[in-house]
Amino acid sequence: LGWFLVLSFFNGIVVEVGRKLRSPADEEHGVETYTALYGVKRASLLWLLALILTSLAALMAAYSIGTLWGVAIMLGLLLIGAVLLLIRFQGKKAGSGKALELFSGIWTLALYLSLGIIPLLWKAWQT
Repeated sequence: LGWFLVLSFFNGIVVEVGRKLRSPADEEHGVETYTALYGVKRASLLWLLALILTSLAALMAAYSIGTLWGVAIMLGLLLIGAVLLLIRFQGKKAGSGKALELFSGIWTLALYLSLGIIPLLWKAWQT
């Protein structure tokens, strides 16, 4: 339960930062975003750091429930996707911030499914 709480905390940061990353073309006057406060590069690194910390806590949680390899593979693929999106975002393409926000939601859904519902259904199906 401890690692699940830690990953939930860091995942909250993933969602919060992910929804406030915008390309310079998409910035609105008077709207505080992490990219406006810290710049595109630093805000992107903050989001990536939150993803990595969430991943580490998720791997510890997965280890404790016996689903380490499945979760590790899923997180690895998702992290590759996140890096590719960040590369696109660094190019400052208009609208690319929305992709990061959407990815944050997909990340969250995949994370909680892989640590909760899917292992529970898998164990029920095996018995």
